[in-house]
Amino acid sequence: MSDKKKLAPKEPSTRVHKTFFTEEMKKDYTILVPDMLPIHFKLIIKIYEKYGYKMELLTNTSRNVIDEGLKNTHNDTCYPALIVIGQFMDALKSGKYDLNKVAAGACAFTELQRT
Repeated sequence: MSDKKKLAPKEPSTRVHKTFFTEEMKKDYTILVPDMLPIHFKLIIKIYEKYGYKMELLTNTSRNVIDEGLKNTHNDTCYPALIVIGQFMDALKSGKYDLNKVAAGACAFTELQRT
């Protein structure tokens, strides 16, 4: 037997609620896609749109994107992540989207792979 203590799994935080993207959500939700790989993501978006998903490639590039990224990340965040987070925050604060019917993230692609 090892001298190391067995660690009990942590209980999930009550501050974070994870929502999985479901088939029913695709008719009402807009999925925001960061401008990380615009050529690739444009192709991927076209494929998903054929299956009924509403997606939008973010092209916001103002100084506000950088400012939002700086405000919403810590100082060890890499610059590309800072820009992506800034794009999401800038888009979400723009008033263009229903905040109750929007999904943000390249991670949304990962969730869609599961559906």
